Amino acid sequence: MTRKGPASGLAVTFAEHAAFATVDMATSTEKIVSILILIASILLPPLGVALKHGISRDFWINLILTIILFVPGVIHAVYVNFLR
Repeated sequence: MTRKGPASGLAVTFAEHAAFATVDMATSTEKIVSILILIASILLPPLGVALKHGISRDFWINLILTIILFVPGVIHAVYVNFLR
């Protein structure tokens, strides 16, 4: 029969707290990145698409839409990044 001392209980609690803090940091970082992509999608739509999807077919479609008229480029960027 072994007994656990108060130090082992404290270490487990600290490890659990550190694991939860890491998860919270990851979700807050993802939220910040999503907000930055949204801002980029509104101000410069091809940049917002490129940040999330790279230089792909969606980027080129968005670039053409933005050159033709700005509003369709914004709508496409928001659709591609957040609704699809």
